Amino acid sequence: MYVTYVSDQISIISKSRPSNLQSGSEFRPTWLVRVDDMALVQGSEAKKEGYCALSYSWNYSGDIEIDDRGKSTFIDRSKHKIIFNRRKNGEKHQEEHLVRFEDVIQQICKDFQIKYIWYDKMCIDQSDKVAKQNEIKQMHKIYREANYTVALIRELHVPESIKRIDWTSYVKHRFTRIIKRKKRFAEREAYEQCIRDIIESEWSKRLWTLEEAVMSQRMVLVGSNAHMWLNFERVLSGSLFFASPQTPSGAWMNYGVFGRRPTANAILQQAHTRTTTKAHDRVFALANIFADRFQVDINYSLPIKSVMYQFYARLAAVDLTILCFGKPGESYRSTIRGLYDLPSWTGVNGAHIQDPVVPTIPPQDFNSYSVDGNMLMHIHSCRYTKIAPTEWSEYFPEELPESGFTGGLQLTHYLDGFSYKLSKRGLVVVKTSLDQGQSEPDAATLSLTEACDECILLDIPFIWNASAVLFPVIRRNEDTYKVIGVLLLRTYILNRNTGLEAIHLDELFDTDEGTFILS
Repeated sequence: MYVTYVSDQISIISKSRPSNLQSGSEFRPTWLVRVDDMALVQGSEAKKEGYCALSYSWNYSGDIEIDDRGKSTFIDRSKHKIIFNRRKNGEKHQEEHLVRFEDVIQQICKDFQIKYIWYDKMCIDQSDKVAKQNEIKQMHKIYREANYTVALIRELHVPESIKRIDWTSYVKHRFTRIIKRKKRFAEREAYEQCIRDIIESEWSKRLWTLEEAVMSQRMVLVGSNAHMWLNFERVLSGSLFFASPQTPSGAWMNYGVFGRRPTANAILQQAHTRTTTKAHDRVFALANIFADRFQVDINYSLPIKSVMYQFYARLAAVDLTILCFGKPGESYRSTIRGLYDLPSWTGVNGAHIQDPVVPTIPPQDFNSYSVDGNMLMHIHSCRYTKIAPTEWSEYFPEELPESGFTGGLQLTHYLDGFSYKLSKRGLVVVKTSLDQGQSEPDAATLSLTEACDECILLDIPFIWNASAVLFPVIRRNEDTYKVIGVLLLRTYILNRNTGLEAIHLDELFDTDEGTFILS
């Protein structure tokens, strides 16, 4: 696969390069590439200017060749293309050059005034296992401390008829009269296509690029003839989705450069749809995202199953939002389901909610759970209640579509005739029954990965989307219990001093206390 890069690009949304792009960090990678001569130099050489980091999909590098052992190698046959827009005798013409991948990187850096770039193919010695492992351990720092990250997305392209895409191009027509002209609609359509190009690109399918996007403080997405700055001194948080397709693949834009701390559920929702060349990299890329919270052994010699177990056990120990999952929507394509014999509580049999979820019981305050060496999660002294959910098919003749309220999940069940107690802390507002013809319920709804006549709700509440509380749902599985989804409870408990608060099961149901082993 080869890249075409037009030097004179359209800047999407932002008209110019954002100011104040220096990170201010003193950290430097071990090695950097000096753009002037594309020479490998020590990171300390960029002490004053700082550096940028490159994010790209490896299959952009050239042709893929697979040997008899199944090992893939990229061969660069100098078929990448750089296009310069020139003027001759007052007329525009294009000048094309067939080049190597490194030449494309050099031209991009020159166009964006980058003096030093961290480029993994040159900065990591792939033949030195120790050096490679050490560099992988600090990947999160490399992207987090860079001035900004250059994300190369070859699929991103703007039609030649479009000369600009500014902020008025994507504001919806019902909010402004500016875009009533056909030209503005063409710009808006071009903008939406750009978002689809990004979401459907090879770059958005790789797990390492997820880690790079999440850890980066600032990014510029560079396509064939257009680029988009993700610097929210200029672009308001959330504006990318203001007029863009709401798809699970695009949920990475909800965090990372948006300044939110990644939660287990939001990251795994993305990670479980992405791929890596080596199985171990699936863990090592994820481990870098959570490197400030726990460590895993970066060692390709370890059995992949033990590496997987180590990661998920340590993630669960610091972030219980790993339990926030349910039945995936139709567009969700898992790349891990059925592999590595992972337990149900990892969520691999479903899909995690795509938006960040706020745990109301921090792990340091909830000492009654642990994961043992057999990947069994032990939960002690937890309040619970038994429920008998009703399937949606008994109410809706057709399957309920995905909606914003469901966080990318499919609703499968609801609690018929749901009743509750009045909270002493405020008024709990919950619809207790469903009206015929209602398309998006406000009742107590569930998203379950499998049918269940009798389920158990665990009193481990999570706040989601500022208007709902989630509870994990489990069912008996011989001598243990299996996590099968969540209850989504649309509630409004508003404390004037602290805002939305979570509720507990004993405020809504009659509860008991028990111990559970989750497999």
